[in-house]
Amino acid sequence: MRLRNAFRVPGWAVAVTLATTVSACGGGSKEAAPASEPAGAAAGAAGGGQKVDPATAGNVTGVATIDGTAPKNEPIKMNADPVCVREAKGVQLQETYLVGADGKSLGNVFVYVKDGLGNYVYDQPTDSAKIDQKECRYRPHVFGMRVGQTVEILNSDPTLHNIHAMPTANQ
Repeated sequence: MRLRNAFRVPGWAVAVTLATTVSACGGGSKEAAPASEPAGAAAGAAGGGQKVDPATAGNVTGVATIDGTAPKNEPIKMNADPVCVREAKGVQLQETYLVGADGKSLGNVFVYVKDGLGNYVYDQPTDSAKIDQKECRYRPHVFGMRVGQTVEILNSDPTLHNIHAMPTANQ
């Protein structure tokens, strides 16, 4: 199996959204970021560099596709909590491969610009990244957030369960 990218880039890019993925990248820098941060995060955190004007920023659009057939997703065992059995309504499958009706386009794909943006810095997002537990599933299943951005963890299920965030390199 091989993953293939099919992207058309109008101008230069700062953020990418694919399927249910919401993502944004940090500012570029010629200096290496610490290993705990993505490339370019150091410049945005330090405040140096040229500020990006969102009104003139470009976009990256495209579709991530798969060559061949994606493996079948395994079922999730939810019988440890009777509330999850009731809330989930039927057999639940892992979302390792979320393939579109065409059999080729992929969901739950995270794409980011690793380097090549120069010495630009980006405003810190003011909104929180959010993840919710609904029907005993994580919604969204895949998302991105910026260094320093807050995350809001919700539980919309009528049962006591938690996301156990245990960051070690980036508190």
